[in-house]
Amino acid sequence: MDNKEQIKSIIEQLLTEKQIDEREINNILNLLSYLKESKEEKNYYVYIKDLLEKYEKILTNDTEKEEKYYRLINNLIIVDIDIAKELLNKIIKYQEKNNVIKHLTNKIVEKQKYLDLTEEQKQIYVDCIEAGHNAVDNNNMDLALDYYTIGLFMTNHPIFYYYIGKMYYKKHNFLDAYNYLHKYNEFGGKKYCKSSLYLYLMEKNKENISSANNIRQEINELNRIFHEENRMIYEHDDPRKYINSKNKKIVKLNVNINK
Repeated sequence: MDNKEQIKSIIEQLLTEKQIDEREINNILNLLSYLKESKEEKNYYVYIKDLLEKYEKILTNDTEKEEKYYRLINNLIIVDIDIAKELLNKIIKYQEKNNVIKHLTNKIVEKQKYLDLTEEQKQIYVDCIEAGHNAVDNNNMDLALDYYTIGLFMTNHPIFYYYIGKMYYKKHNFLDAYNYLHKYNEFGGKKYCKSSLYLYLMEKNKENISSANNIRQEINELNRIFHEENRMIYEHDDPRKYINSKNKKIVKLNVNINK
């Protein structure tokens, strides 16, 4: 049995379970991402439809239904952004927009902006972030700021608003830090809580207590809902790598999807 057949077998086995918890959902989504990458489109859509229908039935009388749906959408953004959009739009139809929906909407927008980049821009995106991070590691904030600014100019991707704002914060230029981080929070989601934390600290230092408390409450709400036990955390948009939140080590699934 080759790797793709093995993956399909595991998915089918998981889908026959009477109860599917969130951890199993994440495992299935990870496996489904392999099928999608290996061009097993037909099988992929059959399985994803079965998964979502089964999970929806399970959640019918669940008191935490909304929050579990939020986490499902959060994970689907990485695996299948179109289905994530579809599920989020269903929620928006019957529910007022709140901080969580805004956060998920931003994450979808940010991910879509990355997908819409040309291959050349994607390489610039990766190179500028990597070079900027290396400069930070060498305590050269000015050089890091240059790389992140180039990345923003060349790709117009919102992630660079966050990194530029973070550098200004470290350089104690709080006016520019606030403006860039606030700009990131308008369009970005991946670093939303971290960006908000810097904004919270600046508001607190200015003794804007009411504003600081509002930001803190939003951060706490998002951290409570999207706690690490129930979400996948990817690095560099590579679905073959994810972080095991318990031991904080990067785990690679030992599967050759091109076999």
